[in-house]
Amino acid sequence: KINKTAPPISYAIFIRMIEENFTSAELEPKKRFTWEDSFSGEGWYINNHSEIVEATYVTTNNDLKDIFKTREQAESALAFAQLTHIVFAYNKGKEKPTKRWVISADNNKIQMFEQWHGNYSLEFYDKEDAQTSLEVNNSLWKQHWMVK
Repeated sequence: KINKTAPPISYAIFIRMIEENFTSAELEPKKRFTWEDSFSGEGWYINNHSEIVEATYVTTNNDLKDIFKTREQAESALAFAQLTHIVFAYNKGKEKPTKRWVISADNNKIQMFEQWHGNYSLEFYDKEDAQTSLEVNNSLWKQHWMVK
């Protein structure tokens, strides 16, 4: 309940109460990073020949947003590009069912699971197709999910 007859707290007392009850870290606003704020000028990219190339001393501009922080991330993106074509080939001509199959990683291990709702960029319409792709393209799946 608010006591409407109590005298107002002075600014100095208010500041002291805040300083006594909160750390400076708690009082600082959360940092919000943009591409321009966070780009270090170094990283990795995929060139025209699908080779992973190191980029150094690059300045931030609107034309250079395809640089990954690590080589593993660039390799993952390259594998993802290849897997999109593979999954499309397996699903071609099939109607999208309610139950689909997704390959992902958990605890540094590749796994396959049923998916009943949601949309995934790499989902199979048939369980056997997912199993076959996992066997035939295992190294690509590991590369995409950065599993050693």
